[in-house]
Amino acid sequence: AGSGGLFYNLGGAGWVAFTSGVAQSFPTVTAALSFAVGGTTGFAYVANNCKCVVTGKLVVISIEIILSAKGSGSGALTVVLTGAPIPTISGNGVLSTLVGFVGLTSSLDANVGAGSAIVGLYGTGATGSAALTDLNISNGTAFDLTLVYESV
Repeated sequence: AGSGGLFYNLGGAGWVAFTSGVAQSFPTVTAALSFAVGGTTGFAYVANNCKCVVTGKLVVISIEIILSAKGSGSGALTVVLTGAPIPTISGNGVLSTLVGFVGLTSSLDANVGAGSAIVGLYGTGATGSAALTDLNISNGTAFDLTLVYESV
């Protein structure tokens, strides 16, 4: 309801309205991938088409990620954002256009915590939802990440 504005459900924090006429900005954002153990050793990827739109407090980030070599790192795979507004509450995202993932049975999603620039990536496998790790990707894994959250 309202006067033609955009409304976004922030989960437990309720609904936030972003109406027309609210200032927009387009900050330059970069994305870096890393594993919890071993970081980026032997890891090669590109993060294409990294876009960020800020409308009022609403932040929408879209990134295309293509891995050419998964390297020797292990543990949870994360995306670190540079240049993006810092979230005031946790935000959620989805991974789409999925290529080359291993051992997953269902959807993939993402989460960024309040005050953090680190995006956790999660998938559903035979034992339920868990962080994506080196065991879930291969050389050639590719995905699009869309993340939405509220900033200051």
